[in-house]
Amino acid sequence: MAEFGLFREEYVVTRVSNAAAAGATTVNSSSIDLATNRTDAIAFLVCGGALVGDDYTVQIQGSSDDSTFVDIGDTLVVDTDNHDAIVEVVNPGYRYVRAEVARGGAGVVLNGVYAIETRVNAKTPATQPTGTNTLDVVNP
Repeated sequence: MAEFGLFREEYVVTRVSNAAAAGATTVNSSSIDLATNRTDAIAFLVCGGALVGDDYTVQIQGSSDDSTFVDIGDTLVVDTDNHDAIVEVVNPGYRYVRAEVARGGAGVVLNGVYAIETRVNAKTPATQPTGTNTLDVVNP
């Protein structure tokens, strides 16, 4: 049986934005707190709909306080009807991460946005256990 690398590790999928009817407004997804699942990589799947001659862009944004967001990395442009986009960021340097979908015209339909947290439990917990752990090594 062939093995593939996708989703070899634990992952969490969350719908972070519902569908949005045709319009030109920017859609910001709900943010994901990367500390919750101790993840250090996240991908956003943006499900595009009809574009009616327009396009949309996807920009990943990060925040330390879940209120002021800054752009992370490059912007992806999608200009084909019913095409989805997936953008991943590894070690973003921010606790909170979201996707910003800027619709380039009044005819852009958005079918939803999903966050896929990969490498779950990869980070050291923010709160370390108290007490002392010992390890006895005995040579045979």
